Amino acid sequence: MRTRKTMILAFAFVVLAACNSSGRLPVADNRPAQLPVADRAPVPDPKILCSRVADIRKIPLKEDQPIEDSAYRDVIDAGEAVLPCLIEKVADSTPMADPRGIPGPTDTRIGDVAYFVLSRISNLDFIELLPAYVQKEYQTEGVFAYHRYVAKRENRLQLQANLRDWYKKRRPSTRPDSENAPTRHPSSVSEN
Repeated sequence: MRTRKTMILAFAFVVLAACNSSGRLPVADNRPAQLPVADRAPVPDPKILCSRVADIRKIPLKEDQPIEDSAYRDVIDAGEAVLPCLIEKVADSTPMADPRGIPGPTDTRIGDVAYFVLSRISNLDFIELLPAYVQKEYQTEGVFAYHRYVAKRENRLQLQANLRDWYKKRRPSTRPDSENAPTRHPSSVSEN
């Protein structure tokens, strides 16, 4: 009985080896693991990545904290390429859960999260483009001053317009190369 099982296993092995598409036993592939450029996955379209803002569930409060949220990581990794789309998203007032994990209720919208991410990618001072009175309130009330400001649709649209102007000014233009380096905007008020 034992000999019969051994013979059946040996036969099965031979049949499997013979069924290999090349007719040979497979050999180790010693080629480098890196794919040729043509076979690599394309870099995702920034607009597609920008649509993932609504999927962000956790934003680290400090830049040195690990990024655990894949949607957030993907948008952050897109870098400056995703800024124009994030600026357009700032006007999106669709409610979503606050991914910052801050205490207390906030009326968080997709546009707010787009602004948080945009600020992180571009190193834009969070309150730089807000009106002076909101910057002052931010010093004592923190992010709640921002939320109160953008709760009015016209203010959210004004912030978006300010972001568009800011982006146009910081983007390299068709000036000669010596003048083509982007400039950094100084922070008007430091963030708490």
